[in-house]
Amino acid sequence: MANANVGGSPGTFLAEVQKLIAGVTQVIPAKSSINLGGTQTTQAQILSQLGAIVSEYQALATAKAAYSAQLLSTRNERAADNNLLKELRGAVVAMLGRNNPQLTQFGINPVKPRTTTAQQMVAAAAKREVTRAKRNTMGSVQKEDVKAIQTPDVSLSSNGKISITPLAADAATTPSVGNITGGEAAPSASAPAAAGSTASTQSTGATGTAGGGTTGSTPAAS
Repeated sequence: MANANVGGSPGTFLAEVQKLIAGVTQVIPAKSSINLGGTQTTQAQILSQLGAIVSEYQALATAKAAYSAQLLSTRNERAADNNLLKELRGAVVAMLGRNNPQLTQFGINPVKPRTTTAQQMVAAAAKREVTRAKRNTMGSVQKEDVKAIQTPDVSLSSNGKISITPLAADAATTPSVGNITGGEAAPSASAPAAAGSTASTQSTGATGTAGGGTTGSTPAAS
């Protein structure tokens, strides 16, 4: 027995049914019958059962076409529907107030009232300005005026360190860059010198005190 296309698409299944109807009509005599599931079935009975299947699938196709048309119409009306929702939400907010907790019943989040006082806002702004000054940060407008005027001198030592020296036009406003090794700035040579100078001063002061000198601001005991 031939396998029925149970899992096929509705269109494919309907086409198979229509082919069977054509075969039964043209080949099986009208007054004869065939054995279907142990029952003798006439041509008219077979055509009646196949016709019911065709009607069922035609109704399905009609419903699908109606659904597609309705879906397209709904999508075309979406813009007008959105405008209605927007206007309704705006009217509800205007009626109840933007901070009213009842807005949640309409699916609208109310605006929480500001708890920061004017004095707190001024203090916060002042603190931000102090932080900005300590970090030496600049805004986009200020940064536009801070540019290198001349191309600095760049030299490469034998150990692979790159030395960058700003020219006179930029040296007054450019901090010491130091040396660069492998893409990272190396510590400036002035830092160890300063530390050495401090250590030397402390040593001198200690020697002067041990020798009975008057180094420092504290007078010697009389």
